[in-house]
Amino acid sequence: PPPSGAVPRGSGKGRPPLPGARVGGFAERTTEARALVGQTLGVGSRGVQLERWAGQTTTAWVYAAARQDRSEVTVKVLRPQLETPERRRAWAALARRGSLPGTPEVLEGSAVAGKPAYLIYESLTGVGLDRALARDALSESERESLLFDLLTIVAGAHAAGLAHLDLRPSKICRGSEGLFLLDLGHFGALGASAPLRELLDPRYAAPEQAAGAPGDIATDVYQLGMLAHKVLFGRLPFVATRAEDFWELQLNGEPDLSAAEGLTRTVLGQALAHDPQSRYPSAGALLSALYGV
Repeated sequence: PPPSGAVPRGSGKGRPPLPGARVGGFAERTTEARALVGQTLGVGSRGVQLERWAGQTTTAWVYAAARQDRSEVTVKVLRPQLETPERRRAWAALARRGSLPGTPEVLEGSAVAGKPAYLIYESLTGVGLDRALARDALSESERESLLFDLLTIVAGAHAAGLAHLDLRPSKICRGSEGLFLLDLGHFGALGASAPLRELLDPRYAAPEQAAGAPGDIATDVYQLGMLAHKVLFGRLPFVATRAEDFWELQLNGEPDLSAAEGLTRTVLGQALAHDPQSRYPSAGALLSALYGV
């Protein structure tokens, strides 16, 4: 199926939950996050006012905000609990990297001493992948098309030398015009000292991350294998109820691929190999193996 190739642009009217923002889900002081509402980040015409706290991601507090001309944007503030001077610099540098197809445009970034480190994104609308799968009752062909689009977006990142390292349904949103991938580069900006088990979702973490390594492009391929199984068959290839059990399965378990057949089963098996060197070298290679493109 052809990729949608489109990144949704949303006006933000009606103030729906921002894509990728989770309200709750982390044991931290949300009062501190909400206290930033009403403040202005930046100066002059480049300043943005934080109008509403919208939740939090793995690495950031998320706000609906407005520029001086009242145009709507999304602001992601590096969570203070994760701050180090190196991480602040790496966070702000993401704005200089530019945007890739299927990812929201980064408009600006800042890490001024004594102020929150933040990134300003274009305002987008959409729903998370899990919600889209449950809500929209997608047909088999629609699921295939969704997976094709996801692999195409991540393949573009890998071709640019970028790994996501935290691919999970909340990082993938579906709008009326297609998919977009959130937070590319955010996890990598934390560096090798990131507290992996505090931040990652064990259902999608790769074995090397379960063992304490931050990962690389091969890590994305594993996470894409987990997501592909979820998209195509409605469930993960591991079943557990506790986080620690998922960590153990990622380290030592064998994925149940009985729902897949033929080529799909072979491809998913290689993507989910425990040894990173045995996986496909990139999302582009996985896309080619699965869809012959």
